Amino acid sequence: MLVMVGAVGCAAPRTAVRVTGPAGAVMVLSGKEYGLPATVEFERPRRARESRESPVGFRFPVEGRVMVAEGVLRTYGYEERELDRLSVNTCEIGEGEVARLMEGYALIFDGYSASKQAIFKMTIGAKR
Repeated sequence: MLVMVGAVGCAAPRTAVRVTGPAGAVMVLSGKEYGLPATVEFERPRRARESRESPVGFRFPVEGRVMVAEGVLRTYGYEERELDRLSVNTCEIGEGEVARLMEGYALIFDGYSASKQAIFKMTIGAKR
């Protein structure tokens, strides 16, 4: 007689976010690299009011060299509604934001679902 024992679990829910950046920019999350623009799956907690932190990094080409930024991506659990499933979440990192990084500023990007629930907060700064 063969008895199979296994763990049955569900993968953590994910939220797709369209991340854009200057030409040649790369985002690094969970050991994966994404050439921007890219749709990146942010893993999030199942329950509303819970959060999860992950390290995040970026490489931005600036004047013939590469500027490295790093920080933290905090994702939030939320009650996904039909409106949220039909919408596209975005995070836009423009040339102006990259210039601010080069000046030494930290940047904070807050993302909200179409139903106005917090889905992520990303804080990044230039690597020193």
